[in-house]
Amino acid sequence: MNKQKNMLYPEGWPARLRFAVEGWLFRHGFSNADARFLLAVQLISACALTVSGLLLCWYTLWVLWAGLGALLAVANFYFVVRKLQAFFPDGFNRSKIIGMLLNFYLRLFVTAVFLFVFIVWLKAPVSALLIGLSLSAGTAVIFGLSRLHLLKSKEA
Repeated sequence: MNKQKNMLYPEGWPARLRFAVEGWLFRHGFSNADARFLLAVQLISACALTVSGLLLCWYTLWVLWAGLGALLAVANFYFVVRKLQAFFPDGFNRSKIIGMLLNFYLRLFVTAVFLFVFIVWLKAPVSALLIGLSLSAGTAVIFGLSRLHLLKSKEA
């Protein structure tokens, strides 16, 4: 008997975890399905890296710093998506763009403060933080490549 997959209730604990995180994001105002999916994958990956770092902190702190860098990048992405949805539900105008730019530079400043504290005061390895920060970009690239099949190009 051929069992049809039900996408509403995904099978396996990774899919159920992503589904639960996406549900939480939807309840907190994230209406775009692609943004929810990408944010859920990034959040789960960053949390997994941080938990792995906590479990391995008796051996090395490198993985923990990578996880904290990933959480910093995901938090930044979370607030970007939230602000974009709040600012542009009905289109663009000058005051919204200025507000978005101010919000961007404030987030950039806060990120720089965290990185300064991590690197200078807490002596975090820069390579670990960079790996963690690049998790967000890496998942976005993978997400974009996975969506290429949705583009339909017409050949002459």
